[in-house]
Amino acid sequence: MSTFSVDVVLVESLEKHPNADSLDIVNVGGWQVVVKSGTISVGDKAIYVPVDAMLPKDLAKRWGIENYLGASRRVLTAKLRGEYSFGFLVNDDPILLNAKVGEDVSKILGITKYEPKNIDHSIACVEFPGFHRYTGIDNYENNRDLFNDGERVVITEKIHGTNSRIGKVHVIPNEPQFVFGTFKNQLLDEVDQNYKAAKLLHYKYVTNFKLYYKNIFAMIDHLYFSHRAQSVILFGEICGRKINNFPYNGKDGIGYMAFDIAINGRYLDYPDFCGACDFFEVPRVPLLDLCDFNDGIVNFHCTGETTRGNGFIREGIVIKPWKERLEGNKRVISKKINPDFRLNAHKIIDSH
Repeated sequence: MSTFSVDVVLVESLEKHPNADSLDIVNVGGWQVVVKSGTISVGDKAIYVPVDAMLPKDLAKRWGIENYLGASRRVLTAKLRGEYSFGFLVNDDPILLNAKVGEDVSKILGITKYEPKNIDHSIACVEFPGFHRYTGIDNYENNRDLFNDGERVVITEKIHGTNSRIGKVHVIPNEPQFVFGTFKNQLLDEVDQNYKAAKLLHYKYVTNFKLYYKNIFAMIDHLYFSHRAQSVILFGEICGRKINNFPYNGKDGIGYMAFDIAINGRYLDYPDFCGACDFFEVPRVPLLDLCDFNDGIVNFHCTGETTRGNGFIREGIVIKPWKERLEGNKRVISKKINPDFRLNAHKIIDSH
């Protein structure tokens, strides 16, 4: 999950839109915003409202953007005369009189983050120690300095689906059990009926999952015993037409692709992750590049079609170091969403 905030910013630069005399372009952090000429000036203090912000009705009316947002009042990516615009700026709200640059005013304004109405693929229960959720991945645009130029990185395709976690953890001391879950929920396999639990977890969509669930359990068991672990968790993406409108691999049912393994809370280095998955024939998310980091190659891989065929748009990419590392106490990992996917995401997600 990426961080969400509605920050007060200082407009430091402004340039003319290359295709429209009546429009300007402002860069806010790593985000580009198209504005009407004459409404924003360098030196202005403004509120930056990002994509996927949900505005209260009275605020949308006060700002005069009810028609722009529509009935959902959700901020969407726009493309104005050939240039992407990610969110909008407000420089005339009264709260700017006392707000400081860098302050998050989302709670003051009642602005929240949009959450898609996904199918719940698991049964909610108490959180089990050791069965942690996946790393919160922030947008690349929010921290372009996270990676060093020339650092060896892995770039994989970001698959559009539902987050899955399958693990073997100590629910109680010295009694390891399999636990299954999505990002928020989990299901305990109390009677070791692995297939039954997997079927419940994935809401009867096991058309393709059942082809490799035995491999997944065998891999987790191997890692658990070989590392003398307290916790082994496999993270992956459940995808396919029954999850969303993306028929990855041309299949109409459901698919699965792994993207990370954590042992005792530490994520495996990419070569070790690949080695485990490939040995046990567990499918992985597509590798796009193993390269020395630079901004240009990130932008290059972010766009275009999915590597899984059918002419569908690529959601984006995930970037992480070849060897795992921390920045402070946070894992170094980032995502960049394809601008064209952002432009159409509401049609893709809300159609299901």
